[in-house]
Amino acid sequence: MIGTIISLLSYLVQKGLLTKEEADRSTVTVGEKGELKASMSTYITMKKVLDAEADADPDMCEDIVLWHTLNQDKNIVEKLILDKYGDKPIIKQNIKKLKGLTGISEFSPLSKEFLCGISGGADESTGEIYTVLNRLYETNMNLNEILFEPRYCFQDAIDRENGTEKTEVTYEDLEDLYVSPAVRRGIWQALKMADEYVSVMGKAPKKIFVEVTRKKEEKKQTISRKKRLEGLYKDAREIGELQAALNKRTEAELRQERLYLYFLQLGKCAYTGKPIDLGKLNSNLYDVDHILPRSFLKDDSIDNKVLCLREKNATKSDQYPLPDGFSDQRDFWETLRAKELMSEKK
Repeated sequence: MIGTIISLLSYLVQKGLLTKEEADRSTVTVGEKGELKASMSTYITMKKVLDAEADADPDMCEDIVLWHTLNQDKNIVEKLILDKYGDKPIIKQNIKKLKGLTGISEFSPLSKEFLCGISGGADESTGEIYTVLNRLYETNMNLNEILFEPRYCFQDAIDRENGTEKTEVTYEDLEDLYVSPAVRRGIWQALKMADEYVSVMGKAPKKIFVEVTRKKEEKKQTISRKKRLEGLYKDAREIGELQAALNKRTEAELRQERLYLYFLQLGKCAYTGKPIDLGKLNSNLYDVDHILPRSFLKDDSIDNKVLCLREKNATKSDQYPLPDGFSDQRDFWETLRAKELMSEKK
């Protein structure tokens, strides 16, 4: 929902909760101390390709996202984009990027019609039409509280939209659902079971709960830490001493977090760039720091950890983003990223 996200960003800027520069970068987060948190990955993707046009024409962005979601064939997506928007210069310039967009494959569980299109009455003093989205903006109520708040009448509006006055569901009714044939058959079987229950009990149940199982994910093949480092070091330069030190280490030793981070950071503190004394690695001179503090988010992955001088880490505390003076090592981080020793996420 590109249009909804643009509205959200504008609202946050208006309320002083976000600067215009942050809105343009879409660096929005929400944590336990009140900061906002949302990846907005689809909006960011479109913004990178179309820049200001993503804000100026959200309907076009919605169409492009929809076509990518519905079609696995990129050639079909390209044809649909060109047929409808091919006369726009920015589309002609970026059609290859728009055709090759990745990471857009699922629908949101909440539709634009649900969030913005259903009216739940109006404010008598201002005449403002209530929608689910502006109630989420303007109140501290959660979604369920809003839906079942009598003064908003959202549930009645949703029932009318869904046509719940219809008493019989046919298999053809399920064909409009964006689900696979296998899932559709499962839904139909659940409905038939519900009908059987009603016929036996002589009355309809107040609620029906359907339990579903998730497909077990295939176990990904893992590469040992030592082999991964050896592969990365092989393509890097000027790390002869580190290479020699790595060769002396066993796979079991590299399971030690500090040692693994030491080699990932080329033996330097992530926050100062100063060399780390390998012989004193486990002393109180050094810390393993959570980049995003645990008070905000519990993430114990390597992507959220760095090896650093304890003295420097003490000045950071639980601040996020990193305080002034910590970004001085950006060139060092970029070097690690280029060598694939630091992930894009980190």
